[in-house]
Amino acid sequence: MLADPSVEGLDVEYWQTAKAFAAWCNAAGGINGRKIVLDLRDAALVNVAAQVTDACQSDFMLVGGGNPEDAAGVQPRLACKLGAVWADESSTQAIDAPLQVAPTVSSFDWLQTGPFRLLAKKYPSAIEHLGAGGPNQPQLLAQAQLQVKAAEAVGYKLVNFQAVDTTTTSFQPYVQSSMNAGVKVLLPSANGELMEPYLQAISDIGYSPDAMLLAPYFYVPQTVAAAKSAPVPPTWIYLSYWPLELASQNPATQQAIDMIKPYGTNGAVDLTNIMALDSWLLWAKSASACGSNLTSACILAKAGAEPSWTAGGLAAPVNTNPAVKKPSDCIVMLKLTSSGFEYDRSMTEPTQSIYNCNPSNVVKEP
Repeated sequence: MLADPSVEGLDVEYWQTAKAFAAWCNAAGGINGRKIVLDLRDAALVNVAAQVTDACQSDFMLVGGGNPEDAAGVQPRLACKLGAVWADESSTQAIDAPLQVAPTVSSFDWLQTGPFRLLAKKYPSAIEHLGAGGPNQPQLLAQAQLQVKAAEAVGYKLVNFQAVDTTTTSFQPYVQSSMNAGVKVLLPSANGELMEPYLQAISDIGYSPDAMLLAPYFYVPQTVAAAKSAPVPPTWIYLSYWPLELASQNPATQQAIDMIKPYGTNGAVDLTNIMALDSWLLWAKSASACGSNLTSACILAKAGAEPSWTAGGLAAPVNTNPAVKKPSDCIVMLKLTSSGFEYDRSMTEPTQSIYNCNPSNVVKEP
């Protein structure tokens, strides 16, 4: 089995979760009596192809991992017919590749319009002034541009887009550009790890956007730490997973935290851990259903045939069929405060449990 972090320390959550799940599953007797044996392969961003080639020599399947430079692994993986159940996919090449299932469902064919639709109800005039951007790296910019398309699909107007130098830690020129352009709804051009200098720059120049909207990859401890060290404009994040802050209300989330916590960095559990566990659970359920016919083909067929997969309650329902690749149309909105993320019921307008589930939350890209 493979958990594939970029480097130890970056996306190390994949390894943490693999260890936690394997220990938990093996202690329960394994899968139909078979124990999980992990091969933890460090792709280190630029070594994806080499690690996948090595995995082809000895591994049964790739499970519970991902890499920002995953395009390089597609050809060698398909050449040896190595199946995968990913925790996350980044590139269009990887997302569209066969012989894989990903319950997290990344797609450049669908637009997650729901968060923008809900935000527009609170700030109807601000949607004429959208600002966005991201680190100047092809896959990250592509994700930022997909967000812009989602916003535009419900009436937002882009007035400022930034490709940020990947080495920068000084964001004052970028937030100054946003303010000069009159941006009122801001999609930060930093990433979660750099939110502290980004928020500090906003404060230093006296910039006051009406609202900030964060993509799920900002759901990391660094974002919360940043909100405790610098003033935060009205800011929300959207998720299709049950919030960790509400774990006490959801046994599946609480069990996931308890399982992973001993393996986490300083006992921390974040969204990447939960996404990884999501993929391990789908793989394990599918492997168990295959019984004695334990082949990669059988597992992928079972894993891709879940019309309403929730990972036992960890996530909002999603269709795992790789031919569909449609994200869940259920979301929650969390507000970022100096105390951390808080579920915002009024912003979410829940229709099913804590989620806002509406077909208009996800639309096909024109």
